[in-house]
Amino acid sequence: MAAIERAPQNRRYFRGAGGFFDVDGLTHIFMPAFNLALFKLSLLIRLTRSGTRKTLLQDYIKFARAKGLSNARVISVHLLKNIMIPMLKVLVWSLVR
Repeated sequence: MAAIERAPQNRRYFRGAGGFFDVDGLTHIFMPAFNLALFKLSLLIRLTRSGTRKTLLQDYIKFARAKGLSNARVISVHLLKNIMIPMLKVLVWSLVR
């Protein structure tokens, strides 16, 4: 009976030093978490790509380029503002579920 009561104290995650929240524990949780996040990440990447391809053909992008704005300015101001709306919507819905 005494061995059963002392058994949890011998385990690493019950001790004060080490355990789940040290570097070794976090490295073991990283790969499963990354693997689970890949599915949602692939959805966001596909949504971003399709939104970008669709938005690049819009007239306001053509006018911004004709106005002489740099590519970085066109992408950051005009393109990203318009593709962030559906991306954030999908991201929020995936976090809520």
